[in-house]
Amino acid sequence: MSIDAAHLPSRTALTEDSWRHARRIAIASVLGLATAKLMGWPYGAFFAFYPIVLVGLVRPLNPGVVLQFVGSSAVSILVAQVLIILSDVAPLLAVLAFFAFAAHCFRMMALERWVLFHALAILSTSVLAHLASYPQVAPDDLYTAQFIATVLAVVVSGFTHAVLPERRSSTPEPRAKPPAIVHHQMLLGAICATVSYVAFQLLDLRDSLSAQAASVLVLFPMTLSGGRWAACTRVIGTLLGSLYALTLQVVLYTHASHVPLLLTLYAAGVTWFATWHVREDAGPAVGLSAATAVAVLIGQLVPSADLYGISLYRFVSVAIAVTTMLLCIYLTQAALNSFAATRLDQAKEFVANGPQSTPSYDLQDQGAGVASSCPQLPRKVIQMEEHVIVDSSFTAIINAPIEKIDIPSWCFSLPDKEYQGCSPAHFAAGATTSEDGRRMSINVEVLGGVPMVQHYVEQIAEPHRLVLDSVSDLFTPSGRTTILVMWELSVEPLDAGRCTFTNHVRSRATEGFLDYLARQGIPFELFRDQRKPISTAHNKQETPFFAASIERYALRAARQG
Repeated sequence: MSIDAAHLPSRTALTEDSWRHARRIAIASVLGLATAKLMGWPYGAFFAFYPIVLVGLVRPLNPGVVLQFVGSSAVSILVAQVLIILSDVAPLLAVLAFFAFAAHCFRMMALERWVLFHALAILSTSVLAHLASYPQVAPDDLYTAQFIATVLAVVVSGFTHAVLPERRSSTPEPRAKPPAIVHHQMLLGAICATVSYVAFQLLDLRDSLSAQAASVLVLFPMTLSGGRWAACTRVIGTLLGSLYALTLQVVLYTHASHVPLLLTLYAAGVTWFATWHVREDAGPAVGLSAATAVAVLIGQLVPSADLYGISLYRFVSVAIAVTTMLLCIYLTQAALNSFAATRLDQAKEFVANGPQSTPSYDLQDQGAGVASSCPQLPRKVIQMEEHVIVDSSFTAIINAPIEKIDIPSWCFSLPDKEYQGCSPAHFAAGATTSEDGRRMSINVEVLGGVPMVQHYVEQIAEPHRLVLDSVSDLFTPSGRTTILVMWELSVEPLDAGRCTFTNHVRSRATEGFLDYLARQGIPFELFRDQRKPISTAHNKQETPFFAASIERYALRAARQG
């Protein structure tokens, strides 16, 4: 990612765990859609859509997730019905009620409390209130389908997790935000969501379910730059999903009522896009948008439907909706920045100083056994408050006995060409020494368009564990700056002939980098949220290739020795 702009996420190598995740998404959605088709239930799009959201965005499945997911459905039905009643009595009162509900949801999302519950609640409420406002729609049928679809999504998701259990941990870090950011994000989301609500109430857009949902989804980043990224990925994903649905219609021709054939072709498409989604490893990006587009189109397909016209209308309406919403976000953000209590510039103090509860970082506290006067990492830098940008770990199997592994020897003799072959983002590697004689690995890579030079200095060098630290240079469009990077490589025995390799990367902001962000008025948390998916995806991509390189080195050394 560029420091100044968000780019589309790159796709990483497909690992065994990510392939399991993709299959869970596809199986859950197919089971939901198949149930709706076989039972003849209306609103089949709900039954195909919700399993993709639940399995695609949440892992692992636990009672708390289930409570939030089902609870959001019940609350959205209740609020939507209240809004329908109010709109018949006093439309202005309905608008005010929706704004209050939206403000509560976006405030809780900004504070990162029950995010799944509040995100789905505002999304579902917007969709249900829109659909239920048309006289030809029976609210009871709509609400029943909504609730059954969410409960069924939990059931099929539980089944897929039982068959293909999640083996990775997911522990998001709690984050504190200053009041200015919370107020800004809350009002930005609430105002723009209310504009969407009013527009879809006033205009006859009964076939614009996807556009209504898209206009709310692009608000979830709660920033203009995040909204641009969400809008771009949603439009591209919708286009890809619509094209696949059109291809499916051509293949089906007059056999749209043939459920087994329909489900087989649907399963192929959802599996493809689910695989795209897990390889992006960037949340609701292109892959997930494409999968949900196919789910909605095929979910509402009937034998007499003109899928060509529906697909074209869906894509155009989504593009118009997200473009209009971006304009709304831009204008709203400009207005909010006019007031001190909601001005994003108030976040500069947060960027410069960080949350006061964040612990300090000292290599000695981590058992590194190095002097605090290390020339590469001055004590002033080491003891600064942590501003973690990325902390990610991935594993891969090395098919060699652990006694043959020597990670430091591999690292400090890694050929430049072999380093380049471990990732498209790798450009050069070399070895040298620091001023005090410790070994160093110099790596040049480009992540998201930003060239980086890593000056890794050994801190712990054992055959089965190597810890390196670097004050890394970043060459951005706005100038040169630095961040701190810790790179830890380790192996543990798996059996007599194999071991598990772990690639752990942890990056943190330097004081100079915080000043760099503050000069541009960029909140640290905003940079972190945009940088994290790209850095994590890169780590995930390079890990199996590093493992293979270490394996070759170990086996070659064993043959020679």
